[in-house]
Amino acid sequence: MIWFCDASALVKRYVQEAGSRWFRREVDRHAIVIAQITVVEVHAALAANYRTRALSLFSFYQARNKLADHVWRNLYQVCPLTESIVTLAMSLLPRHPLRAYDAVQLATALDFLKISPTKPLHFLTADEQLERAALGEGLKTDNPNRHRR
Repeated sequence: MIWFCDASALVKRYVQEAGSRWFRREVDRHAIVIAQITVVEVHAALAANYRTRALSLFSFYQARNKLADHVWRNLYQVCPLTESIVTLAMSLLPRHPLRAYDAVQLATALDFLKISPTKPLHFLTADEQLERAALGEGLKTDNPNRHRR
């Protein structure tokens, strides 16, 4: 099965928060697809955790380097941002109350499905509003925050 992970889901691999234990236990069982912007969003989340002292400087660098290593070793299929994804993201906004990057995340997943329609895909997000939009677009979803074990 393929997991399309937005930043709110993927960050759980790098910091300890609700759903992290489940995500880390399950992640190696799936092919992971991410939008190109996810790398920036996860870095931003890590930096925010450092600024609020939820992460030490050492833990921030460790998590950031681990993410970079995972991307470099191609553990994730990174979908580049294209004009068609931007157009699709804009078309989602009248139907769903999404922030800009969330619309890009959803559009990237939908675009990926056009390229690989026969592969079973689950859209993972810890953002309930984005999950509702993904469900509204016909995607199967999961939210790591619902898995406490």
